[in-house]
Amino acid sequence: MSRGLLERVSRWWRGTPPRSLAERRGQRTALSVATGSYEAGAVARNTSQMYAEANLFEADWDVWSYLVTVRARSRHEMRNSGYLAGIVRTWATDVVGPRGPTLKIFSEDEEFNQALEYWWDWWTKRSDAGRRLTFAEWLRLGETQQWQAGEDLAQLVWVDDGEPLSFRVRSLEPDLLATPYGLTMDDDVVMGVRLGDAGEPLRYYVQEEFPLLGMVMMTASGRYHELEAREVIHDYRSGRPGQTRGMPWLTPVLDAATIYRDWIKTCLVAQQHAAKFSVVLTTEHPDAEFDDLDDELPTWDLEGGVAATFPRGWKAGQIRPEHPSTSFAEFSAEVMRQIARPVSMPLLRARCDASGANYTSGRMDVLCYWREVETREAELETRKCDRCLAEVQREAELRGLTPPAPPRWWAAWGWAKAPVIDDYKAAQATKLRIETGTSSLAEEIPDWEGLLEMRRRIEDRAEELGVELTPGKAEAEGAGPDTQELADLITGANA
Repeated sequence: MSRGLLERVSRWWRGTPPRSLAERRGQRTALSVATGSYEAGAVARNTSQMYAEANLFEADWDVWSYLVTVRARSRHEMRNSGYLAGIVRTWATDVVGPRGPTLKIFSEDEEFNQALEYWWDWWTKRSDAGRRLTFAEWLRLGETQQWQAGEDLAQLVWVDDGEPLSFRVRSLEPDLLATPYGLTMDDDVVMGVRLGDAGEPLRYYVQEEFPLLGMVMMTASGRYHELEAREVIHDYRSGRPGQTRGMPWLTPVLDAATIYRDWIKTCLVAQQHAAKFSVVLTTEHPDAEFDDLDDELPTWDLEGGVAATFPRGWKAGQIRPEHPSTSFAEFSAEVMRQIARPVSMPLLRARCDASGANYTSGRMDVLCYWREVETREAELETRKCDRCLAEVQREAELRGLTPPAPPRWWAAWGWAKAPVIDDYKAAQATKLRIETGTSSLAEEIPDWEGLLEMRRRIEDRAEELGVELTPGKAEAEGAGPDTQELADLITGANA
C-alpha cells in the first residue's frame, strides 16, 4: 500500500478533508497515527469495559430497547423503598400543591372572566372520568408516573352524566400504548404513536385491556383504540430531539437506589444475626475439653438472673456487631443526594430532616430546587392546564354557561408558594415588593380574591356582633390603615 493511500485512509478515518494536489506536491512526510486531545475518547482496557454498552443509536431505538425493563424495575423500587417513595411524594406535593393551580382570567369582559373562573373551579372537582380523582390529584399522579413510568397518558372524553359540563379526563397506563401487530412494519408508527412528516404525533394506539400477566411489550397483541392526537395528553420529558416516548426519571439513579436498598437490608440482617447470639464460648487453652461435633454446634438455653459456670479453659463472650459501620450515615447521605439530584432536590428535603443544616444553608440549599419546581409547573401549564381549560371554555360557551369569549383573553395560573420559615420576614419582603411595584397581591397570594372576600365577611360579622378586632402591631405603632391591612393580608396568607 502506498504512502499516499495510507494518508488518505488516515484522513478519512479522522474525518479531515483530503489534501489538495498543491499541498501534497513536494511533501514527503512519514505517516503517523495522530490522536486528539480528548482523553475521554481514549481507548483502553478499562474504558472498553466501562463503555461496553455505549452506542450511537437514535433516541427512539434506545427507548424501545430498555423502556419496558427500566419501567418495571423503577416501579419495583418505588414499591419497596420508603426513601424513594417519600422523595417522589414530596416532589409531587411541592409541584402541584395541596389543591392544585388556581386560575385567573384576564380580558375586557369581566362577566366572562368570572363565569369561566367559576366553571373551571367547578370542573376541577369533577375532572376525572372515573370519579376517583380531583384535578390536583390527577396532576400529582402524573408526577408519580414520570418517576416510575417516564410519561403520563390521559384521554380527553365527554361523559353524558347529566352534569352541566360533560368534559372529563381519563387516566391511562402508559403500558397500554403499543404498536398493533399489523403496523409493526410501518415506519411512521413508533411504539404506539403514528408520526407525521415533521415528527408530530397524529394518532395513538391504545390497547383496550392490560397485557395478560403483565407481559408488557411495545406491540399490541389484542384489541386497541385508535385515538386522534387532539384527544390525548401525552406528557413526558425529551432527552433528545425526535424522542417519541419518555424514560422514567429514576433511570440514571436506579442502580444507586437498588444498591442502597440492598445495602440497608444487609446491614440490618447482620445486626440482627449478631444480636441473636446471647453467649458464645471460645477457647485457646490446650487442655480444654472438646466435644465431638457432628453436623451441628451444641447450644444451651440460658436462664436470666442465674450465674453459670463453664468448662475449664472456655471463655464466654458475645459477637460484636460490625454493621452498620461508622460511615453508614455519610454513605447514606451521599446516595440520597445522588437519587434526588435529577430534580435538584437537596438532602434536607429528600430525607425530611434538616438536623445537619443551619438556618442559612437550609434556605440556600432549596433555591435551586424551587426553581426546578417552577420549571415543572410551567410545563404542566402548557401540557395539561391550558389544554383542559380550552375544552372547558369551549363547552361552557356552547352550553350557554359563559358569555362568548372576547377576541383577546388569557389565563394566569397560580401555584402554591414555597413554605417559609419566618412568617414575619416573609411578610415584610412581600410587602416591600408590592409597594415598589415589582410584584402584586395576585402574584403573591394565588387565592387573593378569596382572601379579601373572607376578610370582608369577618369584618362584617364582627361589626354585627359588636366585636372589635384586635389592632395589629403596625397599627399600634402608627402605621396607616392601608399599610396595616396589606400587612395583615400578607401575614394571613403566609401563615
